[in-house]
Amino acid sequence: DQKIPEAALGQPFLTLVAVDARRADTRNHLASLEADLKNFTSPRETAPTPAKPAGTDPYQLVSSTLPRFTFVFVVFFLVSILVQVYRYTMRLAAHYDSRADALALNDAILRRDFHSLNRTLAPSGVDFGKLDATPAETLLKTITSASRRT
Repeated sequence: DQKIPEAALGQPFLTLVAVDARRADTRNHLASLEADLKNFTSPRETAPTPAKPAGTDPYQLVSSTLPRFTFVFVVFFLVSILVQVYRYTMRLAAHYDSRADALALNDAILRRDFHSLNRTLAPSGVDFGKLDATPAETLLKTITSASRRT
C-alpha cells in the first residue's frame, strides 16, 4: 500500500482538499441551523392572542363598507348623467317639433307676418348645453332686476 505524497499532486489536489473541508463545514452549519429551527417556537404558538369581537377589525370594516359607498356613488353619478341626457332630449324634441309645425304651416296659405311669428316662436336661440336656472338663481335675478328699476 503505497501513498503518493500530497506535495507531488500539486495545487489541484490542495484546492480539492480545501473545497471538501468547506463542504463539510457547510454541512455541519446546516445541520445546526436545522436543529435550531426545530427547537424554535413562534410567539403565536406559545401565547395565543384573544379573539376580537366581530366587526371591530378596521380593515374588515373598511373592506366591507367601501364597495357599498362606491356603488351608491356610481349609481348617483349615472342617474345625474341620465337626467341631463333626458332633459337635453326633451328640449331637442321640442325644437324639432316646432320646426316640423313651422314647415307644415308653411305649405298653407299664410298671412304676411306668419314668418315673423314663426321666427319669434321657434326655439332656435335655445342653448341646449345650458342647464335650467335653480330657484335661488331665479330669485336672485328677480331681485336684481327689481332693484335696477327703482
